[in-house]
Amino acid sequence: MLSILIKNKSRIFHLTLFVISFLVFFQIDSYKDYLLANLLIQVFVFLLIACIPAHLTQRMSYVDIAWPFGLVSIGLLSFFYGEGHITRKIIISLIYIIAGLRMGVGALILLKKGYLNKELPRYQYQRIRWKKAGFSNDKFSIQYEILFQCFANSTFLVFPALLISNNNNDYISAFEIIGCVVWISFFVLEHIADLQKQRFLVKSKKQKLKKMKAKAEAGIKEVIFIISKKKEMINSCESDAEQICIHIRYVYLWAAVYYDARPIAR
Repeated sequence: MLSILIKNKSRIFHLTLFVISFLVFFQIDSYKDYLLANLLIQVFVFLLIACIPAHLTQRMSYVDIAWPFGLVSIGLLSFFYGEGHITRKIIISLIYIIAGLRMGVGALILLKKGYLNKELPRYQYQRIRWKKAGFSNDKFSIQYEILFQCFANSTFLVFPALLISNNNNDYISAFEIIGCVVWISFFVLEHIADLQKQRFLVKSKKQKLKKMKAKAEAGIKEVIFIISKKKEMINSCESDAEQICIHIRYVYLWAAVYYDARPIAR
């Protein structure tokens, strides 16, 4: 029992932080309804979109859909459950909704195109980290990682929206305006970075296809050369032994061409 606790100490520590932080804010009466509603919604969203599909497919990439739509739900809750100034409620709600929809819609596009039919590279690497840490039960680790993000949406990621949407000050401070400007700036930069990455991926794919096509054409030319060369050599042979040697050489050349063409076949 002690060895299990020691091995899982980092996970236990994180869960303890989530529980303590939630209970601290839950002591404030005006926050209780908001926190409970958000907790139930987050559990429902992650259970339906990520936990169940991950259990059926053993892929945790579905969490990339659940997490951003969890942010969207935080934005909606901030508007309807917040008791602060209406301007703040609108601003903080839009921030969460826009950020969540940008990632959520992108994840749905990946799902439609079939990219989530296999585990995303970062989650493949996560399995390597689990093995190094001594976690051998991948099924449990997948569910833990998904619920980790669920609990994050239920605690630390919701607290800014909770505080701002319940701020009753009638004026917007300079500090709040600066915060909004900074968020908008980095949101735009992140979107530009995503567009640049997409262009790079498309360009790289086209270049790879061009190289594969050039290699295939070179292979075809090599095959034509081998066939024509074989005919010439057979026609010039004077004995059966010479023809046998030519046939052996011919098989060897074909094997060489096949070996070079294997990357194209893949």
